[in-house]
Amino acid sequence: MDIVMICGLCITAAILCKVIEKDNKEISIVIALLGSALVLFSVITQISQIAGEITGLFSSAEIPDEYPEIIFKALGICYITQIGSDCCRDCGENSLASAVETFGRISVLVIAIPAFRSLSEIIKAILD
Repeated sequence: MDIVMICGLCITAAILCKVIEKDNKEISIVIALLGSALVLFSVITQISQIAGEITGLFSSAEIPDEYPEIIFKALGICYITQIGSDCCRDCGENSLASAVETFGRISVLVIAIPAFRSLSEIIKAILD
């Protein structure tokens, strides 16, 4: 899907949500979730092409394969966290949205530990 189709889908879903929200808030939330899921699915279908390009750049620079993997995992966590927290906010659950965001931040830190370890080893080797 291209950007025009995605924007059209999201605008249509938003309008439907606002129209239906007065009568049935639950259906409105389901429509918003379905719209988000369709956008996420279209992103996932394009990730393989992007991943191939970025992996090629890293391999041509002779950077270990674990770094692109960390970047893709972090990016995935960020997107999923954003969608999850936005859905919670749409439902009026701000505390749950904050909890999702906090867990997402911690998850990114956890997967980045190997990169931090490698960086500290490089700095240690330079200083010695």
